[in-house]
Amino acid sequence: DVKAQQAKSDSVKELGTSGTPNYNGIFDEEYLSALSSSTKRYDVYRKMRADPQVSALLTVISLPIMASTWRVVPRKEDGVLGKTISAFVEDNLFNMRDSLWDDVLRQALLMTAYGYSLFEIVYEVEQSTRRLRWRKLALRHWNTIAEWHVDRNGDLVSVMQRVSYVRGGPSE
Repeated sequence: DVKAQQAKSDSVKELGTSGTPNYNGIFDEEYLSALSSSTKRYDVYRKMRADPQVSALLTVISLPIMASTWRVVPRKEDGVLGKTISAFVEDNLFNMRDSLWDDVLRQALLMTAYGYSLFEIVYEVEQSTRRLRWRKLALRHWNTIAEWHVDRNGDLVSVMQRVSYVRGGPSE
């Protein structure tokens, strides 16, 4: 989009940062020792989710969102091109080959319990059109995220995930 590129080039350079302490990819602002590492934190949050009152509260938050009708709506000023793009994005979201939108949404809403939900976009080339599209949004489990790499402004660049190697897994 030419307008978006022009607006980006006309923007004033960001000078500040969020200020969140990040030491070699590890956020270090937790004062409770029970939440000081990702493994400990995950165990505490998992136990909290099992509590009936916490579980009920999380359900009250999630149900209206899950019950909503989801669609992608173009801006009026984008005209026909906007309608084409929104139809393509909507088709990507709701017709992924290996992910169901309801499952992705349910997993995304676990951010209310764990503080975030992280997904990897897995692409595929659509054979009939040769267009790149989303095959799935793959959840990256909370207790596997080891480091958060950010730039000088605190914007996310990448994450490092620690997982156990399983013989015969996806890479073999």
